[in-house]
Amino acid sequence: MQTQLSKEDVLSYMDSLRLPGAKGKFLELLALPDSVNLTQTEFVGLMLKTEVSTRRERRVERLLKESGLRRNAAFLTARPENVMYGDRGLNKDVVERLVSCDWIRLPTPPSVIITGPSGTGKTWLAHLIGRCACEQSLTVQYLRFPELLEKLQDAFDHHESASFRRTLNLKRLLIIDDFGIGNVTPELLNDFLSLIEARAQISATVLSGQLDPAEWYDYLGRSHSTDALVDRLINYSYIIKLCGNSLRELAKPTL
Repeated sequence: MQTQLSKEDVLSYMDSLRLPGAKGKFLELLALPDSVNLTQTEFVGLMLKTEVSTRRERRVERLLKESGLRRNAAFLTARPENVMYGDRGLNKDVVERLVSCDWIRLPTPPSVIITGPSGTGKTWLAHLIGRCACEQSLTVQYLRFPELLEKLQDAFDHHESASFRRTLNLKRLLIIDDFGIGNVTPELLNDFLSLIEARAQISATVLSGQLDPAEWYDYLGRSHSTDALVDRLINYSYIIKLCGNSLRELAKPTL
């Protein structure tokens, strides 16, 4: 025996099941005269397709919000179609591989090291990778290195270092920007090494900064911890060395 449902009944069921995308599409189709020509399968299919799209958009929005990427102005233009190649040390094949995010999904993902003078687009490129990862439903965390040092110090002071590192290591992609800025004590270096060791070839890490890897020893000091850190990051990574004039010159205001 069939039970006839009213429009209000259907909307109520959709609210109960939390189907805002399908609900919106249902109302849209009812308002279109041509929708009477749709089969039942087509009608329901359009609603479900819209629901899937809506949920994906909401997930991407949540991931972007949680990532911390939006705090930097570079995020606004960091899109694949805006990549400037020229004589900047960027290889198109490598960039396309990075924004595909397939490398993040590998069982043993490599790291990405981005270096270069100020203004050459290190932060922008890191944001591009982070945005693309979020848009592909991968969890991301963006931190400037001085900020990471502060958080590591705070966790150390409160005996929560292991817990803090575990939280970061839940992210499929960790972006550490401005590496080389800030004072790294032996204790913080050990904590940073522990973080990188836990992620090495398990979760992906992007490290960007002005320091060339050859200068890391001068910055971090010569120690077994620095040796281990260099070994974890350098020997299994994409290394991108940007060059050229500062891109900020292109954004100079005109009076």
